[in-house]
Amino acid sequence: LDLSELAKAAKKKLQALNNRLFEELAMDVYDEVDRRENDAVWLTTQNHSTLVTERSAVPFLPVNPEYSATRNQGRQKLARFNAREFATLIIDILSDAKRRQQGKGLSSPTDPLDLGIDDDEHDYDNVASDEDTDSELTTQNNNNTQRSNRAK
Repeated sequence: LDLSELAKAAKKKLQALNNRLFEELAMDVYDEVDRRENDAVWLTTQNHSTLVTERSAVPFLPVNPEYSATRNQGRQKLARFNAREFATLIIDILSDAKRRQQGKGLSSPTDPLDLGIDDDEHDYDNVASDEDTDSELTTQNNNNTQRSNRAK
């Protein structure tokens, strides 16, 4: 991870983005990951002696006419990130996405490596068991009976 002052400042700017811009950035980073993976696969499947030339690899994400010039330029600049910088950006995006989803405020500057991973937290929703359903129905019936008694 890149823990330089520049990276910390970039993380603060990332956190300050509104949701629409953050979502667009996340989509563009996903596209860049896909492009890098496709390039890696392409290069490993080619006969390096004759077929691979500098023109065979796509140097950056292609221009999308539906996007603004600023967004297209930003998408192209993602290709300039080295592996370490790009990994740091991805981790920052994932941790900020979790923060936004949970509705938390900005992270504290005392813990720059907080990835928001808790051992107690599950990656899935709890599923009601038969006992939970039975006790919930009993509670609902009791509440309905109390409401009926009050109404009478």
